Order: sequence, then structure tokens, then C-alpha cells
Amino acid sequence: MKKIAVMLMLTLGACATTIPAVPKFPQPPVDLQDPPPLTPLRDGAMMSDLLQNATQNYGQYHVVSAKLRAWNRWYDEQRLLFTKTK
Repeated sequence: MKKIAVMLMLTLGACATTIPAVPKFPQPPVDLQDPPPLTPLRDGAMMSDLLQNATQNYGQYHVVSAKLRAWNRWYDEQRLLFTKTK
């Protein structure tokens, strides 16, 4: 009987911990942190260069816009999960 009581005390005592479990908010994905720079127009550019540069920057804008939407979706999901676990 004493052995059972000792085993029960050891089992229950091992479950108690003095270290609080504090979840940390996850780090954002690296590829969503820094947007790529837009292409600057060089000095003395012709009209055809201006059109080409605007087309490249317009395409780059859509890439950055998609990454921003992905970032916002990721952040909202992680924040929701973080607040549920607290």
C-alpha cells in the first residue's frame, strides 16, 4: 500500500511544472518581408525605354501586390492561431 501511495505521489508530482509554457508569435516568411525594388529609369532615356520600363514595373507591381496579399493572409491566420492557443 505504501508503494502505491509513493508511486502515486511521484506520478502526480512529475506532472507539475514551475516553468510556464509561453507561446511565441512565429516569424514571418523571409520571402514576404522585403519586396524587390522597381527598375529606375536611366537618365536620357528615349520614349521606347519609358514604355519598356513602365511595362516591367507594372508587372513587378502585380508580383509585389500578390506577395502583400499572401503576407496579410498569413499574418491573419497566424494571429488567429496565436490568440486561440493563449
